[in-house]
Amino acid sequence: EMQQIFSEFSKTYPGLKLQTTAVTVTCNGTPATGPVLGVNPSRVELQSPVEVLGATVKTSVHLTNPGGSTLTITDVRTVDVDTGTANDWTYQATGVCAGQITTMCVLDPGEGIDLELTFDPSVSGRRRATLLVSYKDPLARTTEIPLDGIGRGATLHLVGASNTLAFGS
Repeated sequence: EMQQIFSEFSKTYPGLKLQTTAVTVTCNGTPATGPVLGVNPSRVELQSPVEVLGATVKTSVHLTNPGGSTLTITDVRTVDVDTGTANDWTYQATGVCAGQITTMCVLDPGEGIDLELTFDPSVSGRRRATLLVSYKDPLARTTEIPLDGIGRGATLHLVGASNTLAFGS
């Protein structure tokens, strides 16, 4: 299978005209005949802090088999990067396999599953963990997906009609 990619790059230099360079890349190859694990995204970085008490954030990681034969996922789990962080990240699989994957999940060519991740920080601060996806293609392998979130302390809300507090004289 042959694919061509065309791209154009531009660069300016102080006091000089614009320089444009065009590049065409031709790739030749054959589609994979064996199983292939596709992961999207390859890392999860939550942009906003999540309140420790009562707040969670959900996101997902899509696993696919774009290869030409059956891929077997044997285990999915979170492990600590920082002490105690693995429990802050949980997942539920949806698609051809559902729930927690602790035994075989078989993906035929073209099939995929979503791992619906929930971040529920137990303490304030940076909460890094790794999602490990173990699979056979036919060799036993493990892919690591970094998970990064921040726990934030509780937000205080003023209740009542007054927006001032009297502390006495």
